[in-house]
Parts: sequence; structure tokens; C-alpha cells
Amino acid sequence: MCVGDEIKKLRMQKGISQKELADLLLISRQTISKWELGKSVPELVYIIQLADYFNVTLDQLVGRKPQTFLQKYFGQKENGGDETMKTINTEGSNFYSSFSNDIKGLLKNGKRIAALVGIDDKEYPQGYIKYSAGTPNCVLSINENGIEIMQLGKNIGLFMNNQKELLYRFDYEEINSIELSIKKVADILGGRYVLFINLETNKDNCILKFWIDSLKPAILIWNSPKLATVNKIVSDKLASILSMNHLETIYEDIEKGLDELPYFMDNK
Repeated sequence: MCVGDEIKKLRMQKGISQKELADLLLISRQTISKWELGKSVPELVYIIQLADYFNVTLDQLVGRKPQTFLQKYFGQKENGGDETMKTINTEGSNFYSSFSNDIKGLLKNGKRIAALVGIDDKEYPQGYIKYSAGTPNCVLSINENGIEIMQLGKNIGLFMNNQKELLYRFDYEEINSIELSIKKVADILGGRYVLFINLETNKDNCILKFWIDSLKPAILIWNSPKLATVNKIVSDKLASILSMNHLETIYEDIEKGLDELPYFMDNK
């Protein structure tokens, strides 16, 4: 049984409509319909919310049998133990999860960091419970005065203290370019799209690398008046999709408009 079948079964057992479930998740009814028809799969944040709402385990919701996909790719520890490194290489830099207390050090060493994006008074992906296990420990905030990189806290085991620290602040004049690209990452549902952001500044000629578990920030960054003077680097096909400015259909637009994307763990 696929995740869409399980969502439909649990929704009907609960006695609620697609519209009622969509309202609870602050998304459209059409999105629920596509999940249940198997035309798309929920982002991780919605899978967690659905499991909580239906009072089932994540394994039950996604139909995962006990095995080691996550252990195989994400279970190895760095020496020192407080960072969980995803042992996947892409674009010459290791791909890191959220569990690090040295976000700035990893960024300076060219590592790609899981992050939230704050823009237009909202944060993406939406629905994350901050400071909880597995959520990003970093926010890339785009505001009126420039771009700020903030570490949210310090991880202690599976918990995170609310201990914000400003890591970087750049005026827009200090930003050489923002590169946006869409990648596909393997997961227990078979694969999902994520956003890669490369932020190049003229301070120390550094490039800060982030991955975002949502595609919506790509549209907001591409069309933001705040970033009108900043050089934005995307492929021609992606530029045409982002210019349509369709937040609610970005995943469908990506699937239709871009060629088949390789899993970025394949180093292609």
C-alpha cells in the first residue's frame, strides 16, 4: 500500500473530507487528492503532521518495512559524535543533516547545510516544529536590509536548546550571486525534490551552501523585489518555471518542465 492509499484509508476512518484535512494542514484540497491518487507524495513535514493527527507511526503511514535505508545512508557518525553526516557526496561537498552545533564551521568548510528560509514574514518549509529532533538548526533569512544566517540552538542528544546565534549578515551589495537548483533525494517514499541554494559573497570570496526541504522559496527568491539587484543563477528551464510564480503548483510544474532529475547521491 502506498502512502496515498494509507492517507485515504485513515482519513475515511476518521470521517473527514479531503477539504477538512487540507484545512487542518493549511494546504489545498487538490493537494490531498493528488496524494491519494498517487500523483504526488507529501513533503516530510506533512508526513509528520499526518502521523501525529492520525495517531500512527511514520512507518505505518508510509508503509515502510523495518530496514535500514535511513541507517544505511544517514546513520554514520562523525568522529566527535555531535554531527550526523549523511555520507553522500555531491558537487564536491559532503551533505550534512541538521544535527550540528558548528553550523558556521561546516559552512566555512564548504559543507551543504539543512536550513529553513525566512522570506516575506514566513519560513519554509512551513509547519516545522522548531528546536525538535531532526529539524534544521539554521535559518537563511531574507529581510529588508540584507541576508542573515542564524543558528537556532545547540543540540543535546535529540533535543535542541533555543539559543540563537547570528552567524553571518550580508548587505545586498555584498552578495555576488544566488544560485538556485532543484535536486532529487532518495527517501523512504522513493524520492522527493529539494532546493539547493549557493550564496556567493564578496566577503572572503566564500560560497555558503544550503539545502531546503521545500521548493517554494525558489519562486519567492526569484521574484523578490528585495533581490532585484542580486545576480540570480538558474537554468533556462527552471527560470521559465519560477517566472510563472505559481507557489501551489511548483512541484507539478517542476515535474512537467524539467527533464528527469538524477538522484544527487549518484554524483551526476
